Amino acid sequence: MKALIVVLVLAFLVSPVFADATLTVSGTSQVPRYINSGDNVTMLNISLLAANSTINLTSILVNFSTPYTTVEANNISAFVVNVSIYNDTDGDGIFHSNDTTLFGSNITFGNQTRINLTNITVGPIQVGTANAVRLLVVFRLNITAPVIANISANITSAASIGTNETVSGSFPISSGLGETRDVHANVTMRPNYVDTNVTNQTIVYNFTITGVTTVNKTRITLPSGYTLVNISGVTLNDLARSIDICPVATDVCTNVGTTEVNLTYTPTLAKGANVSVTMLVNTSLSALPTSTVNSTLYSSDLTMYNVSSSVLGTYSNITTQPIINGTSVMITKGAAIINGSDYWEFNFTLNFSAAVPGIIQFKMYNWSDGVNNISLANSSETEFYATMRNETNFNTTGRFNILNRYNGTTGINHTASTASTFTVILRMVIPSGTAISSNWFTIYNFLFRAIP
Repeated sequence: MKALIVVLVLAFLVSPVFADATLTVSGTSQVPRYINSGDNVTMLNISLLAANSTINLTSILVNFSTPYTTVEANNISAFVVNVSIYNDTDGDGIFHSNDTTLFGSNITFGNQTRINLTNITVGPIQVGTANAVRLLVVFRLNITAPVIANISANITSAASIGTNETVSGSFPISSGLGETRDVHANVTMRPNYVDTNVTNQTIVYNFTITGVTTVNKTRITLPSGYTLVNISGVTLNDLARSIDICPVATDVCTNVGTTEVNLTYTPTLAKGANVSVTMLVNTSLSALPTSTVNSTLYSSDLTMYNVSSSVLGTYSNITTQPIINGTSVMITKGAAIINGSDYWEFNFTLNFSAAVPGIIQFKMYNWSDGVNNISLANSSETEFYATMRNETNFNTTGRFNILNRYNGTTGINHTASTASTFTVILRMVIPSGTAISSNWFTIYNFLFRAIP
């Protein structure tokens, strides 16, 4: 019996020794000095690396703090909608909705009067020994968060890391303080459909300031395929504002680029202010898919800049397509006596591809038979031979004169609808002295100028 005891003791003494698995945790603050209500804000960038064995991470306890001391003021739900843990897949330490994977989130905090921490279940997340796992602690701020409040996040101690293994690191891991701002505006734009190859197409872009932090600058950026020509007007609460070139103006000044409008306002824009910017743009020769006319805001205290506006529905989208996507023509009177008053007449049936109000415009080149020409007007353009209307009666005030160019904003007003048709009538009076021929022809173009 004694010999057996000696053998067992010796066996224990020569057994191999295994080192404990250890999870090393480190982190840095990622919160900017100023943060905007309603935003996803990266508070902490956490790095995890295992030693001796792969370790499962199951939760992280995140503490929340503000400088407030009262129970009511220090309620996390007044500032933060949820706290989330993301995988920082690109390793840049900043939350991006397109490059991070959500590991866990506490969306609701219940009805407690005071909440200053939340335990996020994450998993488990396997942490290996070769490559560090990088996590982001992200606060989704309440859109109604109080302004000029300071918010921070911290992981207090090793006990805040949910795992069955040993945790090491320099605790607490704390973020800096992010001071809240409320820089917001709702935007709409019209029209949302425009025709191809339009010169000086009018686009009206509206800002309604919804945040309590005042704004002194707005920026509008056109997508590719749209060229900004000019700003034809700016109104504030329906009152016209004078426009100058920055920086000399004392009212509204503009820095206009080929695809961008920067407007600076004096005085600043307070909550409830409505700004309407009327732009003239040239559209592309070919159709373009739906894209967004983006805009951003700058706070007057210079703490927040290039803050994206909020779009109401899809009302800042724009699509370029042939609005008149097909025409058919019928000759209703194809012979005329050359006496200066007789005429040819044609019915055009137009097919529409979008629902949008606008103006039907038309241009036509001089008639030709290969040798002779028939002009559309006299040389001084005081007498016109070609006209277009949309009524059977020629003595209508709705007709307009035809030239070999689109005549400003002159045309036939019409509200188009998708897959609808509309008929217009072209009359060409034959001037005295026109050569007799049966080979007259011309080239014409229709344009639908959308109106805001």
